[in-house]
Amino acid sequence: MLGKPVDTIVITSDTFDRVPSDRCFCVFLAFVIHGLGCFLPWNLLFHSYEYFVCCKFLGDDSDIYRQYFLSFCALAALLAALVSTGIGLFIGFHGDTKRRVIPSIVVLIIMFILQVLFAVFDARDSSGVFLCITILNIVVIGAFIGLYLSSVAGIVAYFPDRYVNALVIGTSLGILIAICSRIGFKYYLQFVDAVVLINFALFNLLGNFLAGCVKKPYSRWISFLVFIRAILALIIFLFVNFEPNSRHNVPVLIRNDYVFMSLVIVFGFTHGYLNSMIQMLTTKSVEPYLSATTAVLLQLFIFAGCFFGIIGSFVYHFIATLF
Repeated sequence: MLGKPVDTIVITSDTFDRVPSDRCFCVFLAFVIHGLGCFLPWNLLFHSYEYFVCCKFLGDDSDIYRQYFLSFCALAALLAALVSTGIGLFIGFHGDTKRRVIPSIVVLIIMFILQVLFAVFDARDSSGVFLCITILNIVVIGAFIGLYLSSVAGIVAYFPDRYVNALVIGTSLGILIAICSRIGFKYYLQFVDAVVLINFALFNLLGNFLAGCVKKPYSRWISFLVFIRAILALIIFLFVNFEPNSRHNVPVLIRNDYVFMSLVIVFGFTHGYLNSMIQMLTTKSVEPYLSATTAVLLQLFIFAGCFFGIIGSFVYHFIATLF
């Protein structure tokens, strides 16, 4: 019927051959901004770790909150994002995308403002209540980030692969901005800030940019390289100068800080490059009409990988310090 909105986009094999010019990279920048909007609120909260630990968890019973606060929040946010993305995938993202993207942005803004206003709350005698409210807030943020990111990923999957990479660049840029803001508001730099966080985030972003220029290796090698990189990371970082006084049988073989910094740079750069390559190749390795579903499914597995990666970090710590 004339004038009736159409929910289904017909994608054929020659759709991607008819790509209009992107004047002044406006579309590219739009997807970068979407990626930035997806991850910036999340990362700003996570990188405000010192604020929560030093200003809110001050009671005598707050030691466990200070020790595991970041892990609690990350697990809660990732689980919420995983659930919301999974629900959207299996129920189906139908209808106008604006009905998902715009409300998600509005909710994220509101929840972020509420979290900032919540700073006036005196949590000295009620650390547990403050932790529960904060995690509840982060759960809502995580759920709508999952909905927002998966919706935008489904849209950009119909575009050429450089726009898929634009979304990835935006998410990496959000991480870098959050880390820089954390460092900017501190009076001194710590080793973790200067060597680990900023180097990993910066070279992760540079890896994203390189993937937009050098699109090799091809899809049949990507999974193999990701697997090899993961195995090398698990083995090598087990022997760095991590908890040296708590180890029993696992020796510290890498004591030089410059060697460790080089490892962080290498693994950050390869993470950014392979992440971009996987997301670009995955959506283009299926029939065009399946691109959106594949993109959402990929986001689901990324959230799942991050979630189980945090759980695995506890196992990693156990292996390094108790064996």
